[in-house]
Amino acid sequence: MPWEQNIKKQHLADLTSRWGVRLPVETIDETDPNKRGFLTQASYDVPLAFTDQVLDSPVSTGVKQIWYPINAAYNAAQGGPIEVDGNWQVVVRASPTAVSKPVTSARPATR
Repeated sequence: MPWEQNIKKQHLADLTSRWGVRLPVETIDETDPNKRGFLTQASYDVPLAFTDQVLDSPVSTGVKQIWYPINAAYNAAQGGPIEVDGNWQVVVRASPTAVSKPVTSARPATR
């Protein structure tokens, strides 16, 4: 994945744009405390968010809900938003109470 200078330019953009994908410099924050948790088996507590917004698709058969990481990294997150064009089929959306927050070069996500 991109290194810390990714804030200046999306270093994967040259690759992902060919596939109709953009990785915004944003983090996801779950505003509902009942949909927040932690992966406690890791070497440190990894914040998680819950969603039951799993859409029907061949790869999501039998999946009704997921927990995904939302731990902030220097200028992104372990589980950030992904923007895709019409050639993609969206399979999972964040919960209606989740919001994305832009990361600025003035203040990295981890501060």
